Amino acid sequence: MKAIITGCSKGIGKEILSKLLSDGYEVMSISRTKTNLDDMPDKVTSNWKEIIGDILEEDVHHRIIRVLNEWKNLDIL
Repeated sequence: MKAIITGCSKGIGKEILSKLLSDGYEVMSISRTKTNLDDMPDKVTSNWKEIIGDILEEDVHHRIIRVLNEWKNLDIL
């Protein structure tokens, strides 16, 4: 399953990201600052595509679209 999570650098968003990755989801996270998941095993974070930037910026839109085109489908937004 595939999911997009926004605001993942801390708080609830980070916890949701961590849980979905632990459960085997492929996740694209979108946040303005880098998310630190050093405590997660590499095999879990290999399913993670992190996009850093403001969702209002055009280059961020292009990066999101690129991942969605790779995935072909999305289960959770």
